[in-house]
Amino acid sequence: MSEHVRGSGGRPPDLVVSLDDPVCRQNEVTGGKGASLSKMRAAGMAVPDGFVVTAAAFESSLSDRGVLDQVRKLAASEGGSVDQIKHLVLGTPLSEPLRDQVAIAYAALGPDVFVAVRSSACAEDGDVASFAG
Repeated sequence: MSEHVRGSGGRPPDLVVSLDDPVCRQNEVTGGKGASLSKMRAAGMAVPDGFVVTAAAFESSLSDRGVLDQVRKLAASEGGSVDQIKHLVLGTPLSEPLRDQVAIAYAALGPDVFVAVRSSACAEDGDVASFAG
């Protein structure tokens, strides 16, 4: 996986990390599914090459678009609804840095590659329970 996918030095938190990157094994960075796949791959299990869009990517993308403060205000208010927050989040395009990092990571997998896409919250899948749907 390309070094361009990783942050370093004074760069902001990684938005995308390779399954081979040790930071990918941290649940708080990549969520339970990403961390588990990274750990299995490191242990030599047959896990295809891949990458994870980090938890920081979600917050960063909303922040870059000026939506994060609105979401936080709605979440903290009694009048804010889940539907309002969902509408804001789903209506917000991904930030350019996130789109770029995903494109770089995807291209690094090779030409005409098939991929599986999964999602989970950082606390959704853990050592004690899995809430995958």
